[in-house]
Amino acid sequence: NVIEWHKEKTNRDYVKEIGNGHNRSYFNELVNIFEYVWYGSFNIEKEYFDRMTERFSSFEHSVNVAAADPND
Repeated sequence: NVIEWHKEKTNRDYVKEIGNGHNRSYFNELVNIFEYVWYGSFNIEKEYFDRMTERFSSFEHSVNVAAADPND
């Protein structure tokens, strides 16, 4: 419930939708990593993949905590 998905939106549109400054910055970093790997058309090493998986999980946790906060 942090973004509203639409097929025609870009990743940058989604970054703009995230209100919390920390989560926006974090999501922007993850988007950059995703685009670098996805559109770069190259393989990444398992160690790098594992580190990025951890970062994605940490972001997901951060968003869930923020969504649970009634004062946010």
